[in-house]
Amino acid sequence: MECGGCGRRIVGDVPRCVYCGWTKDAALRKIAEAGKIQKETFRSGGTLWPFVASALILTGLAGLVAWASWKEGAPRGEELVIALVTIGSFLFLGPVLCAVQIARRNLIWIHVDPEKGLEMPRRGVVAWTRILSIDRYPGAFEYKNTLEQLAGQMPQGLVVAYKYGCLIVFALLIYTVFLPVIVVLSPWGDRVTLVLDNGERVVLRDLEDSDRFTRMVRYKIG
Repeated sequence: MECGGCGRRIVGDVPRCVYCGWTKDAALRKIAEAGKIQKETFRSGGTLWPFVASALILTGLAGLVAWASWKEGAPRGEELVIALVTIGSFLFLGPVLCAVQIARRNLIWIHVDPEKGLEMPRRGVVAWTRILSIDRYPGAFEYKNTLEQLAGQMPQGLVVAYKYGCLIVFALLIYTVFLPVIVVLSPWGDRVTLVLDNGERVVLRDLEDSDRFTRMVRYKIG
């Protein structure tokens, strides 16, 4: 008998495939799949709190620039233009981009249905049989792994911070807040690519828990 999951040949009276766990019995298949894939919704905009942190920091800087520019009266000419451009840039890169990221979390999502397939807004349900392959690119900056590395190096980091003070704080801000934001906005951010049977490629960027989502889909499509 041929395995319905991975296509390998099942020899003898073994009730299920030893490679992928597939079984001919539909009831047993549902029991086996229950712990591996469930109905769940994954949202885009997985990198959220660095956007929130950058919004708070850049809003504060915009307020500081406004206070410094207007504390002795309204600026004029080139000083006014520079002040307005600086404040506008800080507000755009901070709260505006943060609001866009929050909107993406609400508007761009993908729902996993173990029976039907993947449901997406404006696309409807894509059956499992239509998905040929799935590939994940983790991005140039894996945020969770980076935090784990930082936590493991805390004792050494404290010694360095004591010696170099504000320079280390500034570097940590860049590393933990602004760098993730920059990577999400760049072409090298985390993305998952689905290839459908008609040759269409569906790209899902900055998907929350994209690694687990990829494993779930791979399990279903064999």
